[in-house]
Amino acid sequence: MENPRIYSEFDKVQKNRILSIIEEFGEDLMNIRGKCMDIGCGPGDITKDFLLPSLDSNAQIIGTDISESMIKYANETFSDKKRLQFEILDIETKNLPKKYISEFDHIFSFQTLQWCKNIRQAFENIYQMLKPNATMLVYVIASHDFFEVLKFLEQDSRFAQYIPVNYNIHIKLLINILLNDTNKHFYDLFTLNFSNPFKYTLNNNLQREKASDVIDEFEEYLKGISGKCLDIGCGPGDITKDIILPALDPNAVVIGIDISKNMIDYANKKYSVPKKLEYDVLDIQIKNLPTKYISEFDFIFSFNSLHWCNDMKQTFENIYRMLRPNGTMLILFVASHNIFKVLEKLTNDARFTQYITVNFLFKYITILKSLNTYY
Repeated sequence: MENPRIYSEFDKVQKNRILSIIEEFGEDLMNIRGKCMDIGCGPGDITKDFLLPSLDSNAQIIGTDISESMIKYANETFSDKKRLQFEILDIETKNLPKKYISEFDHIFSFQTLQWCKNIRQAFENIYQMLKPNATMLVYVIASHDFFEVLKFLEQDSRFAQYIPVNYNIHIKLLINILLNDTNKHFYDLFTLNFSNPFKYTLNNNLQREKASDVIDEFEEYLKGISGKCLDIGCGPGDITKDIILPALDPNAVVIGIDISKNMIDYANKKYSVPKKLEYDVLDIQIKNLPTKYISEFDFIFSFNSLHWCNDMKQTFENIYRMLRPNGTMLILFVASHNIFKVLEKLTNDARFTQYITVNFLFKYITILKSLNTYY
């Protein structure tokens, strides 16, 4: 659709999708104040109305698109001399203009890159345009029924002339390149770094929901807990502070532990409460449990953590030792899920084995055997 005005009137689906992404990453986006690029900006309405307002007031955006008519319309309708400009750029160009190289702190692209014929070149250009330690937020449609429709249309003489790309081959190429382990920098750019506590809290809605369900189920019992408690695998500490602590007696004291120092440092800065809630680094699988934890706790919690343990037997031995006589525990962990079947297959795929350090099938069987020894 080459008419920019008409395009902007019929892009409601795109706007809804993009708005949901912007809302999901809202807290991150509020802190972006550098120089940004929006690849595939089209007529510029989404860049101006959705993306720009979500950023820090000092952020600047250059919207780029391959279409001259789109960029002309965008500059006439939406440009802002201080904060927003639009320029013609083919993201698949093999001769990237020097003015774009190492120029941007953040790059955005929404529902555009799936149309690229040379997706490898597109991402090489993105990589070149980013400054060191810069980031990108990209939404790519890698699979959709629409592509199946186009595959049939390209074989119909009435429509073939309007579909210059074999979309079946194109989408397979897109997926292969995105997942190819020889392109480590692509993998790094696509992987959400869950060692970043702040980013983790933006994406743990499911964990929070499940933990809340368990807390609600045992609400009456938990109100009577007034002793010293432990939360194993607390991560960034938000669930411990927001969900566990308020469910207990006001006299209860909670210590959140996690194997990640990064998470614990963040938790102590963000969520600790003097004399009520603190966080400490501890590997629950440790063979030499620190003396300060032995027979120390009246109640132990753990939500969505223990299924990641390699040594399940040692884990429960430590929990047992940390509990005081007649102490209790409330634990939620994933003993069975389709993700384990997926990971099992990935461990046998040379493209992914380097990123999966545990044989999940073996570990899953070990977990079940360990649990059986307790019943």
